[in-house]
Amino acid sequence: HLWALGEYVQLARDDDWFKSVADKTAGLCRWVMAQLAKTRKLKSDGQKMREYGLMTPGVLAMVDRAVLPLHPRVVVYYCGSNDINADEKPAAIAGHFREFVERVHQKLPKTKIVYASILRAPQKEKAWKEVNETNKLVSDYCKTDPRLTYVDINGAVFEANGKPREDLYLEDKLHYKPVTYFGFTSILRPVLFQVWESVK
Repeated sequence: HLWALGEYVQLARDDDWFKSVADKTAGLCRWVMAQLAKTRKLKSDGQKMREYGLMTPGVLAMVDRAVLPLHPRVVVYYCGSNDINADEKPAAIAGHFREFVERVHQKLPKTKIVYASILRAPQKEKAWKEVNETNKLVSDYCKTDPRLTYVDINGAVFEANGKPREDLYLEDKLHYKPVTYFGFTSILRPVLFQVWESVK
């Protein structure tokens, strides 16, 4: 989400707007770090928590404090990968996105929402079926509302023959090397330009 905010600022060059929400953005940063810290605690048996990072219920928890106060004209949503790793069902993950959309549009009916697909990382290869099912459910939902846009960003991390580009991943085969984000940007940027033009 912070990455998307940075992309917006870079694309829109709206310095006055960013200054007006700087305090809220800093608060969001603090909130994200606090949520991440919760998952870094050890379980009662001394083992690490299964997931580090934000999941879709966490995104819902931050709508009122971190999304609506900013009055965004465009929101980029990327979440669900950690849910897959936590064995959450595709219908539930897609349902959380639907709830996010409904809550945003209840207060901000003109806001456009761009959904960046869950990625088929090598680390979750056994769950690619669930990744694809989740993405399909969200893609179908986005087609029902012109304010929603679904973007498949998997092309940035796959070869033309359908094999994942493992050279773009860190050792865990889940998180990405910095260069990978240039690929994501090359896919998202033209879409965001088009969406942004529609709300200016």
